Amino acid sequence: MTRCFVGPVCAGAVAVLLFGCSDAQERRMVVARTLFDRNCSECHGRSDAGPAPVAGLGFQPADLRRLHEHYGRPLDRARLGAYIDGRHADAPEATRAMPIWGEKLYEYLPEEVAVDEMRAGTIGLLIEYLETIQTPAR
Repeated sequence: MTRCFVGPVCAGAVAVLLFGCSDAQERRMVVARTLFDRNCSECHGRSDAGPAPVAGLGFQPADLRRLHEHYGRPLDRARLGAYIDGRHADAPEATRAMPIWGEKLYEYLPEEVAVDEMRAGTIGLLIEYLETIQTPAR
């Protein structure tokens, strides 16, 4: 249903981005922004520019800077994480506008790799980044 391509994050590119980062939180946000740019921005747009005009989807993807309108301030990480993961959603994938990232983020790993902790950590890191791009309260 979506055109979004998911590939493994290039470790070399992330390492270059991390060079010169002064603290652990700054490095986390560089990695989180890389994950966002790699997996979310094609459909949702860059965080500083708002939703992307994605031709061919037939709808406008959510403006991720306004998640607080649905998930509160601070964002309800458990509920948002469950939605992003999508593997346990009530609605089937065919009716979902967004890919099931709980599968897509790790589809390139061998089956014998246990990815639950990696999956939760990656989605948690994305949510941490999404928290930083929310529009100011009015």
